[in-house]
Amino acid sequence: MSEASEAFVYWERVSDWFQRSAGLFESLSANCGLLESIVDGEPSVNLEGAKKLGEHTRRAESALLEDPCPDPWGARQLGSVVSTLIEVGHEVVQAFGDPRGAELTLLRAKVASARRMVTELQRLAQRLLADGAG
Repeated sequence: MSEASEAFVYWERVSDWFQRSAGLFESLSANCGLLESIVDGEPSVNLEGAKKLGEHTRRAESALLEDPCPDPWGARQLGSVVSTLIEVGHEVVQAFGDPRGAELTLLRAKVASARRMVTELQRLAQRLLADGAG
């Protein structure tokens, strides 16, 4: 197989994976929104949000284990997003739902980082799917 045909097969696999995983990206984006509200919310609401976040991130983690991203960069980014979501959720729970009990500036930076990574992956998916449709 030529290098060009190997590259085509590789990107076709990656594009197919991104297409299959559209729901995962929507879920991760929604989880970032949930985290953004937790960082500025009330403790009782935050604990409930952290519980939902835990359930959602476990599902995302399972989905990624069952059907991993074939692109190493994408796989690392996704793993990092899920890890960040889990980490911030744990920090909020450890602070009894009060993000002021945790390092708020650091939490906000982690949430912003997760949001950026999800946005980058969504843009990559859009480009891959647009290129595949053309």
